[in-house]
Amino acid sequence: MREANQDVASSPFDDPDADIILQSSNNVNFHVYSVILKLASPIFRDMFSIPQPATQATKPTIKMEEDSTTLDMMLRLCYPGPDPLVTEYKQVTSILRVAEKYDLDGVVEKMGRDYPQVLRVENSPVEAFAMACRYRWKEVAISAAKASLLYTTDELLELEAEALKSITGMDYHRLFQYHHACRQACQNLTTQVDWMFYSSISIDSYSFERHANSATPKAKRCSDVKQLRYRNFPSWWCNYMEGIGMQFMLQGPAAVRLTEKTLQDAVSSISGCKLCKDMDNFGDMYKFLERFRTQIDRAIASVELELSF
Repeated sequence: MREANQDVASSPFDDPDADIILQSSNNVNFHVYSVILKLASPIFRDMFSIPQPATQATKPTIKMEEDSTTLDMMLRLCYPGPDPLVTEYKQVTSILRVAEKYDLDGVVEKMGRDYPQVLRVENSPVEAFAMACRYRWKEVAISAAKASLLYTTDELLELEAEALKSITGMDYHRLFQYHHACRQACQNLTTQVDWMFYSSISIDSYSFERHANSATPKAKRCSDVKQLRYRNFPSWWCNYMEGIGMQFMLQGPAAVRLTEKTLQDAVSSISGCKLCKDMDNFGDMYKFLERFRTQIDRAIASVELELSF
């Protein structure tokens, strides 16, 4: 549809009863109800209060700097009805620039809901965190901070993020504070081991821990014991935990993989001990591993991300 050498936007922006026209930079006319946009934006409220030239045959027309694609998405996000499907990162950034320009808080909030689906946060945690700080998206900030735990601090520093230009140094610093606190919380699990024995319904024990306190003759790898939190453990197990603790401090804690292979390597070092062969060390180690993974998740969840909003 055309009118006076201009294209007319598609429904619902072709309504002849609308009271004002927004004309895009590429000369597409959007017939809109000013009351809807006044409610969405104080900028539009002020804009529409300025008398616009009009004749009896035409509605007031306001020339916009945005092209028709951007204007169409922005208006649909303001109008009642289904929101447009935003699938590309360029669309998100374009819409957000317009939303900032016209003070469209509701549009910014909607983009915060779509953002994690458009950008894979785990692939760009710094960019996502910076965008979340800029637009005050708390849930996105938390998701991005957790995704940062897949990376070392050096790797995070190497990630390019255009959005960093728009946040404060303190916001950026808080991301690294969170990362360090999570690494420390996970590392503490390797030395403060009470969690191994206490569950909600029982006190557990493990054959490798009982073995360390047994008077039965043992192979040297089992007879060497170390004490952690008032309990004796075989040195091979302590060495295993020490290695995991070092990984937590050097890597992003979510990147540390507690695999069955690492357990098998640890347990294989005690194969010379007859008593160990008769005990269910493998079964106990898998039970321990399952609980360890749960405790890591809890340790990370216990760390609060400090935000300025």
